[in-house]
Amino acid sequence: MQGAIELGDGSDKKGRGDKTVGGFELVSSSEEESDQSDEPVLIGKCKCKDIAATNDLIGRVRERRDLNSKAQLLTGMHRRDWVAICHRHVRVIASSLKLQTNISRPKLIKSVMSAQGKTVEDVWETEELRSLFRKKGRPAEESDELGPFKYAQGDASEFVFDREAVWRRYAGEGTMETFFDKGNVVVKGLLDWIVKDSELMGMVSAEFEMYRHHLREQNGKANLGWCRNMWHSLVQQAIRQDPAVYALHVAAREDGVWRLVSYPYYTRFADSGDSTGFRHIDINIPELISNGRGRNVVQSAVSLDDESEGGCTLVVPGFHKHIASWWSKVEVREEETRGWTHDVGKIYRDEDADVYGEFKTVRCDRGDMRMTMARLIHGSTANYDRVRRVVFPWLLGIDSDHHRLEMTGLERWEGVHRANRDMVGLRKEPTGQPHRFGIGKGRFAGCVELRGVSKLGDAVLGLRKWVGKELLKERDVVLGADSDAAWRYVNGVRGELKRRWKEGFMEMVEEESAEFGGNSFFKSFEGLCAVASLNVE
Repeated sequence: MQGAIELGDGSDKKGRGDKTVGGFELVSSSEEESDQSDEPVLIGKCKCKDIAATNDLIGRVRERRDLNSKAQLLTGMHRRDWVAICHRHVRVIASSLKLQTNISRPKLIKSVMSAQGKTVEDVWETEELRSLFRKKGRPAEESDELGPFKYAQGDASEFVFDREAVWRRYAGEGTMETFFDKGNVVVKGLLDWIVKDSELMGMVSAEFEMYRHHLREQNGKANLGWCRNMWHSLVQQAIRQDPAVYALHVAAREDGVWRLVSYPYYTRFADSGDSTGFRHIDINIPELISNGRGRNVVQSAVSLDDESEGGCTLVVPGFHKHIASWWSKVEVREEETRGWTHDVGKIYRDEDADVYGEFKTVRCDRGDMRMTMARLIHGSTANYDRVRRVVFPWLLGIDSDHHRLEMTGLERWEGVHRANRDMVGLRKEPTGQPHRFGIGKGRFAGCVELRGVSKLGDAVLGLRKWVGKELLKERDVVLGADSDAAWRYVNGVRGELKRRWKEGFMEMVEEESAEFGGNSFFKSFEGLCAVASLNVE
């Protein structure tokens, strides 16, 4: 017989929880197990009064793609029509409508008749009608997300803050105007709490020297003043978690995004004689122009030494206002390049400098933080005359789902979370460009965790998501209107960071010494002297 229901051969099916409905033996399954998406098998003969008519009806119902057309097709059917159809076939039709089917025959017929001839709007109008349908057959509603919880929580209101007040509080008068006009500003003395503590700076020096002791040149290529193995040092962790550093990065963004995460990056550790010159832009210009990719990224650098005019950063002030105009000229000259970043050493000509500006030196003193828009051309002087140590926080925006970072081509938030949690490097730079050298395997033995100091700091490190009232209270304080409360919070976090940092230093010394034995920095004469000069035990 040609029908919509698969008939069995009458063989024994006992022991499977079978039921008998209307004299017919059914192979049953629970609604949870089958989710009512598959038709159960009918064992025996159908008792429909007109099986051909029933099969025709079922076929036409199944041909319809949406609930509205299926329900309209059944318009005009009376109870006697449904009674003439066997229970199993009524269930087949009801299942096609996404109705609940594990109910008695009278209730099932009443349910189908309640839906027939209705529009979708009619069906979802009352809770009584909605309840007749399986969950997958109903439109999503708020209660579906509650799970076992009875009451919905209030939606988080949009967070707003006074950008100008944040700039004045942490950077001083006029800094915001300078930043948005020139695309670059130096925040004087922001990290003085580190550089004015002689004991901490002794630890900073020892830690940098330890990493340089373990640094090697790869493939015979010089490191050009970069300490490419220094990803999660104590000084880097402390700066990344500094609440004022976070607050200024939020205030510097034109989009108001406050969910930020620190993308792991290594340090600069240049000495006199190192070849350090470059001129580039850390953004894909065509993508910036076409879709705004990277428009709000802020590049920052914290200086741990007093820089000189011969050993510092170079920028073209105000260039961010003219980047599209300049790039159109580059394309006309057929000098455009591709990639995540652009080397502009040869394509930023003298004629461009006459129109858009020349490179200017930006000198920082120890404890200063330079903030630069990513869409600003920048670089470095070529030959240093002194030691220059710099930490790059690289705070990037993330979406509210904690999935995507604002720069395409990067690791997702989960990847940054793992890197900071496990204290390892990432194979791509914050620009999205793959590193041109190896990052090593696993965690460096000299890494010591500096975390759990504040919920805000852990969120910036990607160790927790930007959710939870206690965390958001910390955000509200550091970006809020009450400057006294903000500074109490900032100084409290800094004090705890300093205490934990000093405790962690000796743990770092012990772990590095134990792991590397004769190759340990802290077992060398230089390392022993560095520790001895600190008068710590």
